[in-house]
Amino acid sequence: MAPRATRTTRQALRLRLATAALALPLLLVIVWAGNPWVGAAAAAAAVVALHEAYTLAAGAGRAVLRWPGMVLGLATVSAALLDGLAVLVVFGAGSVVVFGIALYRRCVADAVRDSLTTVAASAYVALSLAAAVLLRERAMGLEWLLLVFLSVFATDTAAYFVGRVLGRRAMAPSISPGKTWEGALGGLLGGAAAAVALVAVFDLTWVFGAVIGLGLGVSVLAQGGDLLESKAKRLASAKDSGTLFPGHGGLLDRMDSLLPAFVLVYYVAWMWPQ
Repeated sequence: MAPRATRTTRQALRLRLATAALALPLLLVIVWAGNPWVGAAAAAAAVVALHEAYTLAAGAGRAVLRWPGMVLGLATVSAALLDGLAVLVVFGAGSVVVFGIALYRRCVADAVRDSLTTVAASAYVALSLAAAVLLRERAMGLEWLLLVFLSVFATDTAAYFVGRVLGRRAMAPSISPGKTWEGALGGLLGGAAAAVALVAVFDLTWVFGAVIGLGLGVSVLAQGGDLLESKAKRLASAKDSGTLFPGHGGLLDRMDSLLPAFVLVYYVAWMWPQ
């Protein structure tokens, strides 16, 4: 069984690498092109990711308003092409509409529960992606957005390899048995190192404490987002959120670490020393 398992693992790894080799260049081109391309890609991603999130919620026994929630997410991210205020207005008004639809279909108690689940998922996905679109519009927006992607990728990669080699103590066995405290520490160091290197390469203002704090913050949120989605999949008894990317799972599986990091770096960019 061992040789067969090894072949299966190698085949899965080759499939993951092939998918990444196709998807990553396209992602970088979109980020480089800027808005409205980033906005359009983020809006489409919101719809797909919310569809997957609502499927997980349904698998966990939660009732949701799938189509109203997906429309809310699409409208929220699209509003980011205007400004941040438009995002808040659209999301707020859309949330009221979702509650109204739920109230029309169900009793008050069920309407409150179902609309809260629907809106919470939309907020987590759509507001995070809206932050990415708004971040791209800022001065040095390309550099800031690349910093998010590359720091999160460095966190995930370092956590994976350090966990494989040195991992001994399980971090959250009931949520994700494969994650270890050693891997988490490796991810923190990888994220911090990547942030330091990228701030230097992108010629952003250098403040050592702020750079280290940024890298650690991105890494903590990235790993937290990964655990949050793992918990959702565990509740839904699902291995992946979807099948969009062969070898990688669904879009939400690929974005779980990025979503909270977008929000952090969006606000950090506003306060960063000039």
